Order: sequence, then structure tokens, then C-alpha cells
Amino acid sequence: MKRSNKTYYVDIPNTFARNSITNDLSTVSNERAVNQSLYNIIRTTKGSRPFDPEFGCDIDQSMFENMSDISSYQIQRSIREAI
Repeated sequence: MKRSNKTYYVDIPNTFARNSITNDLSTVSNERAVNQSLYNIIRTTKGSRPFDPEFGCDIDQSMFENMSDISSYQIQRSIREAI
């Protein structure tokens, strides 16, 4: 399968790195941009954004739980709902 070089998704990197040529913020694109966005959504604690209290994921509540089928399901459900 041939990959296309087209840019479909663009985001600002979490490091806020500058482009050395333009001195503007650099960007991440396509798969890297989507992965970064998913990471940011999952790592944002639900209720931490003042004007969007439903944004984020409740995965932190399961951090020190013993892994079982129930806790695994709860983590999966939290991630699915956040996305």
C-alpha cells in the first residue's frame, strides 16, 4: 500500500518548538498529530478545563487499581468516552 504525502491533520507540538528556518512554531502532522491529540485528551483530567468540564478522561482514578477484567473495562470505557 502506497502512502500519500498529503497533510490531513496538523497540530502544534507539546514542546512548543520553533522552526529554525521561519522562527515560527513548528508543527506535527498526520499520524503524529493524531497520536499527540489522543495523548493530550487521555492525559487531561476530566473537569480540569474551566469552560468545558466534561472534556478529558477519568483514567487517573484507575491508576493504582489492581488490574482485573472490571478495571480493564472501566479504563477502556473512560478512554472511549473521552475520545
